[in-house]
Amino acid sequence: MKKIFSLLFILSISIQLFSQVPLFLRVYDHQNAKFSKGNLYATTDSTLTLLGNKLDTMVIPISKIEYIKTRHSFGNSFLVATGALVLGVGVISVITAPTSTNSPVSLQQGLQKAGDFFLTGLLYAGAGTIYGIALGSSAKKIKTFPVYGKKSSWLNAKKVLDTHIYL
Repeated sequence: MKKIFSLLFILSISIQLFSQVPLFLRVYDHQNAKFSKGNLYATTDSTLTLLGNKLDTMVIPISKIEYIKTRHSFGNSFLVATGALVLGVGVISVITAPTSTNSPVSLQQGLQKAGDFFLTGLLYAGAGTIYGIALGSSAKKIKTFPVYGKKSSWLNAKKVLDTHIYL
């Protein structure tokens, strides 16, 4: 059973590392206040278009942008990783629980097995958090693109951002 958990853990890490995730951006105005956030959707020579949470697009003129930051905050990454691990452990617990309720011994063993899976899931969540912190701090640094409302600064940032448009 430990081999299955190890395989699932490695598989989940591999999927996260090799999937193409849209670039998340936070956009700040001239008062250094975040006024928009979303996934990069498109760029033009004078605008930035983001895709919001409810699949609505936001077209932002460069004259309103002071700077742009990439990535979600640490709390978001932790929440997503923990949710994925808890969901995975829950699915495994349901799949491996006994289907017959005729024998109270088998039901008790099934509940004990589900509890063991939950504790193992918590262990993997802790390991995943440490791994995520190590990977996140070394490979996924937050990048800042200064725009200052100027077209020349925007065109420099646009060159880099255009390499991350997957839609």
